[in-house]
Amino acid sequence: MTVQEFDKLTERYLLGECSPEEIALLTNWADQAHSQSTETGDFLDTSEADDTEKRIWNRLGSEISNPIQRVFRKIQILPIWARAAAAAACVIIMTVFAFEFSRVPEVAQTPSQHGIETRNTANSKQKIYLADGSSVILEKNASIVVDENFGHKTRTVFLTGGAFFDIHRNEKVPFLVHSGGIVTEVLGTSFHIKPSSNGKSIEVSVKKGKVSVYTTQTRQSNGLDGVILTPNQKASFDTKLHTIRTGIVDSPQILVAPTPGSGFIFQEESIGKIIDHIREAYGVEIVLSGSGLRHCRFTGDLTGLPMYTQLKFICESVGAKLETRGTTIFILGESCL
Repeated sequence: MTVQEFDKLTERYLLGECSPEEIALLTNWADQAHSQSTETGDFLDTSEADDTEKRIWNRLGSEISNPIQRVFRKIQILPIWARAAAAAACVIIMTVFAFEFSRVPEVAQTPSQHGIETRNTANSKQKIYLADGSSVILEKNASIVVDENFGHKTRTVFLTGGAFFDIHRNEKVPFLVHSGGIVTEVLGTSFHIKPSSNGKSIEVSVKKGKVSVYTTQTRQSNGLDGVILTPNQKASFDTKLHTIRTGIVDSPQILVAPTPGSGFIFQEESIGKIIDHIREAYGVEIVLSGSGLRHCRFTGDLTGLPMYTQLKFICESVGAKLETRGTTIFILGESCL
């Protein structure tokens, strides 16, 4: 292969115009260059090898990063024949690298942190108030930066560590919390953000209202992975995999207080009505696996017990099984009739 032929072939390869046979020829050429260099006169001297290397580099131009440039610089210390072979091989390797790199999800631009920082250095929680009337309770060693443009188009803050937010409602100016690789967006509500002790995950749990939690990493579809959370729901963000998993908080709280005479004391009440009552009180979706279970009867006082304990007692009374799938609880069992 002459220099001119090599030149044209590499150019067509970078443009994606090579046939499978030409790609195979270019791939095998590097291995053959050593044995052919002294016989065919492909690269007779140092200056010619330098010219070829420059032509390759100019074609790659800005398509590859600085670490790859260093690879090409290291070629200069090799013998003439090896430099030519390595340069040709790098054309293929770097093109493949550029293609693979383009498939990596892009990270959406995060606003720079310019603003006032508050850091909790005390051994207890610290409550602070923001200009819009919202309050934030910082955990120990947590810090928050309030963006310098807070309140203009958005109310943006940057959180490090754990905190509980009680946000003043403003439908025209959303509240954004940047924490790790996720953003929590609300209009007005209260929620908790807490990273795990090992730093592998960040959990967002909602006390009241509704929040949107999404990653800052853009997928190939140019979309963002995200979920909508309602009270007693949580989202766990994996900081390594950049994935979000939803679930129910460990200790759901009553959202709708029972009206007088409709508490958690049941006397020969159908399981169906009891589950409807609990579902309404906690705002958690509960599904009975079979219609037969709805007609089973339960007697007992569940007042003051945690929701999961209440459901456990009901399941044990009819030989059913409790199973949580994401943000839904399933009660699995046969009819008691």
